[in-house]
Amino acid sequence: MNNVVLGGITIYTKRVELNQGNQMVTITPPQTTQNQDQGKKDTLIVDLFRIEERFTVDGFIESDDFAAFKALITTKGTKTMTYRGTDYDVGIEKTSCVEDPEDKDDQTNSPAHFDVKVTLVVGKSFGS
Repeated sequence: MNNVVLGGITIYTKRVELNQGNQMVTITPPQTTQNQDQGKKDTLIVDLFRIEERFTVDGFIESDDFAAFKALITTKGTKTMTYRGTDYDVGIEKTSCVEDPEDKDDQTNSPAHFDVKVTLVVGKSFGS
């Protein structure tokens, strides 16, 4: 699996999901009693071409990166995410971080890693 680097932090990925959306307007022509015998009318589609891309990244980070990962969402603006050799400007929409109590470093008895999930929106900061 290709890992993700987000704001300088490596997320060792278990799963990366890309969701894309395109905003459209649909217009259903009215059906009247006078034109019912002409059959069903086709729905008209207006493609606004407003594409939105979101990445959802599931993986884990090293315990040393916990503070930096936690701070990512509290710093304003977009971050750089590198995935499969491509850089993306992304805004961080949501993060979650889970400590597995069974996964401990033998020497320090602290977490060896944290499971993380991040939702990212591809785009530029407003005003840039």
